[in-house]
Order: sequence, then structure tokens, then C-alpha cells
Amino acid sequence: MAHKVKCKFCGKTFDRDIEECVKINTRYAHSECYTKGQQAAALEEEKYRRITDLIVDLDKGEIDWARVGSQIKRFLNQGMTYDGIYYTLYYFHIIKKNKFKSVGIVPYVYDEAKRYYEREGNIYGQAMKVKTNEIKTENKKDIVVVEPLKKDKKLISFDYD
Repeated sequence: MAHKVKCKFCGKTFDRDIEECVKINTRYAHSECYTKGQQAAALEEEKYRRITDLIVDLDKGEIDWARVGSQIKRFLNQGMTYDGIYYTLYYFHIIKKNKFKSVGIVPYVYDEAKRYYEREGNIYGQAMKVKTNEIKTENKKDIVVVEPLKKDKKLISFDYD
């Protein structure tokens, strides 16, 4: 008897008796999809951890983690990324040296930070394009002779006229 199920990650229908799969609670997923999903979840967790570590470094006082978590979740739903949130906070508080009050500043500074990093990336990209063989260098040794200045000496006359 065929047991058709839908993969939790890719959404494709497959027979769980024929194909290799992993049971997740009451759902199923391909083994490959499951490992990719686990790796993606670990990566997202690492990025989230990086944001929280930055917040701890910026704010030495009490942090309302429930509010911070809900704000980050809302930012992600608005189309922002974990990296974008991190670099926005870094830009606003470390580079611009503003005092940390809340994560709520992110939507207002996100585009400004994005433009800043794009400009920085373009500068570094242009610098990387320059190759040493494109630059003409000449190894000339210019010899400059510096003559010492003659001091004006006061001359004494021995004439008794």
C-alpha cells in the first residue's frame, strides 16, 4: 500500500515506503531536504546569536529579550535579513557612535546602512581591480646633492688707516 506524503521542506509528494525519508513529528521529509534544512537552521541560529551578542556588547543593562525577539521577527517579515539587521546595528552604534537604546531603530537606518556598505564595497572592489602589472613603475634613483649653506661671517679688517 502506497503512503503518499508531502515533504516538509521542498513540498514535493513522494511515497514514504519507497524513498528514504525522515519523520518530523507527524510530517515527513526527504533525507537530503532534512539535512539541508538542519544546516540552514543552524546558520540562522548562528546569525541570530551574532545579533544578540552585539546587543549585549552595546547595552550593559537589562535587556528585554522578548521585545528584541519580536522586533527581529517583525523585521524579518518586512523583508530584512539577519545580516542586514546586524550590519545596521553595527553601522548605527559602532561606526556612527550613537548610544544604544533599542533595536527599533533598524527600519529607519536600514537603507542608509545598506548604502554605506555598498559604497564601501565599491571602494574596496575598485581597489582590488587594480593590478600591479597595470601600474607602470620605474625604479629610478634620483640623486640630489644638497650643498650646505655658507654662513655669513663677519670679517674683521686689520687695516689702520
